Amino acid sequence: MLCDACIDEGHALQLCSHCGERALPVSGAPPTSLREQRKQQVLDRPYSLKEAFLYPFRGLGAYVFVAALLSFGLANFVLMYSIFFILTLVFYIFFLAFMASFQFKIVRTSADGDDELPDWPDFSDLWERLSDLLAVVAIWLLRYSLVFVLVLAVGLERLLEVAMRPHQIWFWAALAICLWLGSALSVMAKGAAGTYDRIDLIQLHLHYKGFRGAGADAVTTTNLVFGVEALLLILSAVLSQGIPVLGSLIAGVLSVYWFLTGPHLIGVLFRRHRRLMDDLYIERLVD
Repeated sequence: MLCDACIDEGHALQLCSHCGERALPVSGAPPTSLREQRKQQVLDRPYSLKEAFLYPFRGLGAYVFVAALLSFGLANFVLMYSIFFILTLVFYIFFLAFMASFQFKIVRTSADGDDELPDWPDFSDLWERLSDLLAVVAIWLLRYSLVFVLVLAVGLERLLEVAMRPHQIWFWAALAICLWLGSALSVMAKGAAGTYDRIDLIQLHLHYKGFRGAGADAVTTTNLVFGVEALLLILSAVLSQGIPVLGSLIAGVLSVYWFLTGPHLIGVLFRRHRRLMDDLYIERLVD
């Protein structure tokens, strides 16, 4: 084990500058080849939130953004106006499955250090695409699981009665806490499922350890996911009522933008804490 001052870079390995033998740098879990070292440098390089929010427009991302926008618009148009209900429903389910796979691919490539949108997923493996859609549904259920618990504990009728009284601050505070905690859980579940294996989304104890280990970064990512999605929901309702056609168009553009950017932020969280996440989730696979 040598320090950086005593290491020379060979063609593919790090070498001792004194004896020429293979060397390992003095660090906890060092890269043992130049390829691994370069990959670690990519993972460790500074990357700001401003850069992350420009993600859909970097490189060829603008074309992918437009393609995604047109795809969602066409799919929603077909769903609303097609007279072949069963065929349309089947088409829409496979469309959502494909988009679910695309989000998982964004998470994985972002966690691996890519700052541009990836290629579209493979169209051919439809069953794998459907499994990705089921994974997204499971993550959605995890996200709102605490709200379901709140409903079961208090009762739907009682909750609706309280909700009609704006002065009942405890209700809105409890609802906000449940939604925030659910967002934190969904961030970790989506990151684990996208970066490692889909089954990792149910590893709740690992999500807790990963969130706690990531600290302020995990809190910031959760705040962004929680806040932006709440803002989009409010904007969509206001714009659709105020200026129906233009408002719906603006809301759709913003939703597609976040559809691409949200998974990237989750992937960046896992990139910044890759060693921690690898120790948690890969160790499970090894065991």
